[in-house]
Amino acid sequence: MRIIIDNRTTLPADKVLTYIEGVMRMGLVSGNNDTYCYLSAFKDGTNVSARKIKTGHSFVVWQDKPKTAGEESK
Repeated sequence: MRIIIDNRTTLPADKVLTYIEGVMRMGLVSGNNDTYCYLSAFKDGTNVSARKIKTGHSFVVWQDKPKTAGEESK
């Protein structure tokens, strides 16, 4: 199985792998139980999307932009 990681953050690789590990530990829960959770959002604003590809799985990691004081109430 092949795993592709697209890190769109400034986080170091070991931290990014921690998020992906969290998604993988939940197991194959999306689709017909053949892919990892399509979108996992963590409390710190980090997000991981996953999709099944022909040779394995692909993950994209990104972080939400911090909200300004006026946006927090929305």
